Amino acid sequence: MMQPNRNQRKNYQTSHDFFRRGQSLYLMLLILGGVVFFMSASFGQNNPCSVNLSANPTVVPCGSPVQLNASASGGSFALYNNFNNGNAGVGWQTTSSAQFNNPCVGQTGSADGTTHLWMGSASAVPRSLTSVPLDLSSGGSISFDMVYSIQGTSAPCEGPDLPSEGVYLQYSVDGGSTWVTINYWDPLGGNDPTLTNWNNYTIPIPPAANQANALIRWIQTADSNAGYDHWGLDNIEIQVSQPGNFSWNVSPSIDSLITYNPISSGLVTVTYDNGSVPCQASVNITVLPANDTIDDVFCEGFSYVLPNGASTSLPGSYDVLLPGFNGCDTNRTFQLSVISSAPDTTYVNVCDNTLPYLLPDGSAVSVGGSYFTAGVLIPMDVLIRRQPYWLFME
Repeated sequence: MMQPNRNQRKNYQTSHDFFRRGQSLYLMLLILGGVVFFMSASFGQNNPCSVNLSANPTVVPCGSPVQLNASASGGSFALYNNFNNGNAGVGWQTTSSAQFNNPCVGQTGSADGTTHLWMGSASAVPRSLTSVPLDLSSGGSISFDMVYSIQGTSAPCEGPDLPSEGVYLQYSVDGGSTWVTINYWDPLGGNDPTLTNWNNYTIPIPPAANQANALIRWIQTADSNAGYDHWGLDNIEIQVSQPGNFSWNVSPSIDSLITYNPISSGLVTVTYDNGSVPCQASVNITVLPANDTIDDVFCEGFSYVLPNGASTSLPGSYDVLLPGFNGCDTNRTFQLSVISSAPDTTYVNVCDNTLPYLLPDGSAVSVGGSYFTAGVLIPMDVLIRRQPYWLFME
């Protein structure tokens, strides 16, 4: 069973809105054998698009990949009706059992505080609501609000309880000769809180129903009699897909799924355009700079100049943000120590036949003199002595 979306849409357009927007609607009423047909030359309308964007992850080291995934919906309504004008409206054929006076609002409430369609005790089954032929060739979705009355209450608010007394959602592609079930809602005993409260259901149109003259219907085929097993519908939207294009502010790709390697923090924005009003979504990506640490020392009474031009004469930890050649910054931490006084000078006598002489920092010298060895701060005086040669005569 399809699980409901409990978020009710509160703002539905009334039929007055259709006229206000210049929709060309007309209504022809034909009464044939107790069945009322509502016909319309035009009952579709554009549906502003919406786009969702997700990023994984949203916080990354500089240059690391982020997966961006966009999904969009929107196009046009093949059929749209909220029954707020007090009848079935355009685009439908429905049995005469339908009511539009909210007879059970004290028990079930309403989906959005407005008028809804009620299948009550005016007639027994079959109780059905069937569309006129619709062009569903591009696919889409069916969205609606539905409620069952509670089992055991009085007509016209007595609810279905037996497994066979639920409502079918079906389609037909042969003019109604045969019907295929999309979903069925078992009453589950008649007191299930999900079914006995208004809930919204959104169901994809099956691919087999993607035809140019498809019918959609809600139908109940079993009841105890006319005074039992009642239910309601509201806010029906049969939306057909309208292909669109994606565009990104961080990539030339037109795909809905891309990989992005950011080098700086900022918003990623995707735009979806299906030919109506473009819509956008954004997500913020935080880029963390690379990190490393440098340990260094300097002598008391001197200043240490950091790469960003700042100087200090105190020991401690100093963070410097360094721009990288590839666009990725590095957050470098300098751990500085101060040597309070210079050590005594070390004197070394070296014979010339042992040259070169290696200083403590690894550098080699071959000339006598004073040397200040880098890093270890050990001043050294190197005295090179020439090796004496003794000549013995026989």
